[in-house]
Amino acid sequence: MNSHRQKEDWLRFKESRPDLANLVDDVDDVQPSREEVLKDAVKSPSALEGGGFRFGVYELVGHGKQTNGRCGTFHKFLACSRVELHNKTVFDVKSGSLINFKGKADVHPVFYSCDKFSCPVCYERGASVREADSIVFRFEEGSKRLDHVAFGDVEHIIVSVDPKYYGWSEEYIRKYVLKGLKARGVVGGCLIPHWARFDHDKWRWKLGVHYHVLGFVRGGMRKCRGCRYANDKGSRFFCGGCDGFYGVSKKCWESDRLIVEVKEKRKSVFGTAWYQLHHATIRVDKRSHLVKWFGVCSYRKMKIPKEARKEYDKKHKPKCRICGSELIRHEYRGLNADVYAFFKKRRGAREKVESFFDKAKFWFESPERRGSGSYGED
Repeated sequence: MNSHRQKEDWLRFKESRPDLANLVDDVDDVQPSREEVLKDAVKSPSALEGGGFRFGVYELVGHGKQTNGRCGTFHKFLACSRVELHNKTVFDVKSGSLINFKGKADVHPVFYSCDKFSCPVCYERGASVREADSIVFRFEEGSKRLDHVAFGDVEHIIVSVDPKYYGWSEEYIRKYVLKGLKARGVVGGCLIPHWARFDHDKWRWKLGVHYHVLGFVRGGMRKCRGCRYANDKGSRFFCGGCDGFYGVSKKCWESDRLIVEVKEKRKSVFGTAWYQLHHATIRVDKRSHLVKWFGVCSYRKMKIPKEARKEYDKKHKPKCRICGSELIRHEYRGLNADVYAFFKKRRGAREKVESFFDKAKFWFESPERRGSGSYGED
């Protein structure tokens, strides 16, 4: 078969099932860094845009009630005022100029977060950031325990469900999807449910059941990524008879009708996880975990000691951007009364909050108090 025959087959597939063909094409794959997320530098539709979405007991994140009056309010300042280590001049890439840090302190404001996916204030930079960190941690530990040659890197897999199954319960669809992933060689990872897709033309959310999966594929994707026919999304015309991932997936599609696509090699597992979490769907009729782990990454099969998570959290705490020291709690004792007034106003889910440099003589260390805070600190 030649490429012309392949194109004709794909066009016939599109004409016969345009609903399924669009599921393959219209999927964003944004991978922002952690810094871009916390600085609100990600240009993507928020779950709060487009009028929301509700289908039965399933709802977009961020559309519940705010249960804590402190959500989005100022909590504390974390800073580094070790001026003896800050006597240096550094070239700033953003401004394109040299910055003299002599006598400066690096100050990070921290805000309260309830870390609930239903909260309209905390779902995006609180709950999603925290859960994305947990996903990265578990995959890093999994990579240490699994054979990289046999399982490869963490892959971003998208499973689109045939519209005729939309009436099933989420539990049944999830089991059906897991069965399909197992048949295709996906040995473990996590599922993030999405019952809605964003219509950019009408700027609203619409029904479209699919799952985003981060996980390991047996044998990896090396064979398919090196194949010139792997770009034939949807029909996989030339993949029949091949023992690669898409060849096996084509055979499985004949029985389960699940369209399974693997995106390009990951630049940022955190960015992928956060982006898929910040517009996922949750159940509103009962408490349940949004992310479901399965296979070799499940909690039953992969036991990780608590000490490993403590070490990971300590390693990834925010550090001083000048000297790399650990940030500790500080109080402002300068003459500018607007400092606290500016930070103590309530903030929305996407309001931009950045760290800043200030004269160290205005900042003094203070003992840590008990309490919780999130998105500026984690």
